[in-house]
Amino acid sequence: MDRGDWERVAAIYMPLAIALLARLLRGKRPRQFAACLLSMLWFLPALLALQRLNQVEHWWSFSESAANLRGIPLELLLGWSFLWGLVPQLIFPDLSIGVSAAVMVAIDCLLMPLCTASIHLGSWWFLGEVVAIGLVLVPGLCLAQWTLHNSHLKGRAALQAITAGTLFLFFIPEI
Repeated sequence: MDRGDWERVAAIYMPLAIALLARLLRGKRPRQFAACLLSMLWFLPALLALQRLNQVEHWWSFSESAANLRGIPLELLLGWSFLWGLVPQLIFPDLSIGVSAAVMVAIDCLLMPLCTASIHLGSWWFLGEVVAIGLVLVPGLCLAQWTLHNSHLKGRAALQAITAGTLFLFFIPEI
């Protein structure tokens, strides 16, 4: 296995291990499963849509992989979904959305430049990161936290409708 293989393995299994460990240490919370599930269902099509936009803007590119979807290795797509979709809900569910987003952005900005064998960052990659924060991360965190805390019914319902639409009208056809 080369460095890229190790990076892709770590991308999928590290967030999963962190999420499982957090779940075991913090225990079960009411509505936690629903919050994590909705968050994951938001992130999968949203990250694929971000990748489609990235194919036009060339913020970053990915090394060849045996299994990829629209140019993004499946391990990285799933790993990114686990990192943003599960980890914040399980490690710090009571932090504000802004603080959770800041922590996840810091982690992302530290990890992306380190994954040189899997991800090749363009000169404007941070602009892509800003777009990802606004279009993918923050709405996903809102959906998860609002579900977990049973608040913001109208916003939560709107995000759930968008999630269902993107899953059935975008993500599944892309697959």
